[in-house]
Amino acid sequence: MLRRMAPVLAVLLLIGVLAGSLVSGAGERYERLDKYTSRPIPQGLPWYYVVVFGDNRPPRTSSVEYSPPFHYILHDINETRPHAVIGTGDHVGRGYKDQMIHLWMLMKDYENVWLGFGNHDRGRDTWFWRQSIAPLYYYVDKIPGWRIVFLNSEDDAYTLAERAEEMLNVTDRAKIVVIHRPLYPWVDHNIDSRKKEMLEQIFIRENVSLVLEGHWHGYAEETRGDIRYVIVGGGGAPLYSWPGHPGYPRNYHYMQLILYPNGTYSYRIIQVADQAGRSVGSFKVESRGDTVYIYNNRLDFWSHPTRVTTRINLSVAGHTVYVVLDADPGVVQARAYVYNGYIYVETNTSGPWYAYLGDGSLARPINSSHACFNCTYTEPVSGGGGEQGLNETTAQEGTEASAANETTRISKPRGAGPDKGYWVSVAAATLSLALVFAALFVLKKK
Repeated sequence: MLRRMAPVLAVLLLIGVLAGSLVSGAGERYERLDKYTSRPIPQGLPWYYVVVFGDNRPPRTSSVEYSPPFHYILHDINETRPHAVIGTGDHVGRGYKDQMIHLWMLMKDYENVWLGFGNHDRGRDTWFWRQSIAPLYYYVDKIPGWRIVFLNSEDDAYTLAERAEEMLNVTDRAKIVVIHRPLYPWVDHNIDSRKKEMLEQIFIRENVSLVLEGHWHGYAEETRGDIRYVIVGGGGAPLYSWPGHPGYPRNYHYMQLILYPNGTYSYRIIQVADQAGRSVGSFKVESRGDTVYIYNNRLDFWSHPTRVTTRINLSVAGHTVYVVLDADPGVVQARAYVYNGYIYVETNTSGPWYAYLGDGSLARPINSSHACFNCTYTEPVSGGGGEQGLNETTAQEGTEASAANETTRISKPRGAGPDKGYWVSVAAATLSLALVFAALFVLKKK
């Protein structure tokens, strides 16, 4: 009898196995990355620090594993702690769900991650991108004085133009557009001419200040009228040559973008690896006692030593003090201390800097190296009650950790775990197993 019923039992068992397999996947839910990483950005700061990168998709597009240069960029994001992170598209290889989950896990611990959509992000699981990474079109107004608009260059020309005009129709903010396929400069890898013509007219009419692009794996820029077009495509995918520009540098990089509330901006391109993917330079932030040491050996796109914008936090008298500074090449120090009931901040960088508390309260500059919260002193009190101020330190002192040796910590995300789908799957598996045992019982009775 059992032999005659073997096909039936096999079918029931297969149902149970398939239903049970849903347990491992159907219940996974990932809160959309732009929402999960959302953090308050204080109003009234002098300027805001944003990291921009693009085209970090894996060299082998079917893989989830990124190349070393992208991990060097992640290292610098982790060390420099920008107010926000922007991606210009092609962040996964083929638009697969498992690739997007891996990207989500790598980016989840940063603040205000806003990613654009590229051609490699489009695939069979585009629905999962919209659910767990970002919309295909959206805008962000979190940085005072700015609107950042994300467009889907993979859409048809008329929908693309309609959405662009709709989201750029604001008069009280300066505007940045993030779009994957570049309008300018010409790199023989640009958006099609019809889309370019329509978008350019809209950008001019709506007074766009800056267009951040990708798709072409390198760095290039061009100014057309009042609009600056910048391709930031050196995030980890194999690099391209620029047609008509023999000898133009090729390296892996990201942008440090500074946005001012008055609608102006500045930026620098930070090199992290040469064209072969070998790590170039290093950057490390280290706390020792009440002092933070910044070891900056980074180079710019042209392989020159460069300042690196960094946001650090210092703990003093039960407060967290945030210091945003342009760290000079070499070693920069910063510390906070209390004197006569006031919190002072001290740094030896020669670049611009400011300090603020978590509620957005700004420290008042005293001179180029000192600032104080709520104090009325006109001169700094270096060292705070007889202590020594910042000491001179050579670039060789302390611990210099190369970005090449950094690994990205992956942990179980908040918001990713069992949901209703999980328990439905468990119920289905349980029911299937019950059917199997019921069939066996009936056969035994016969």
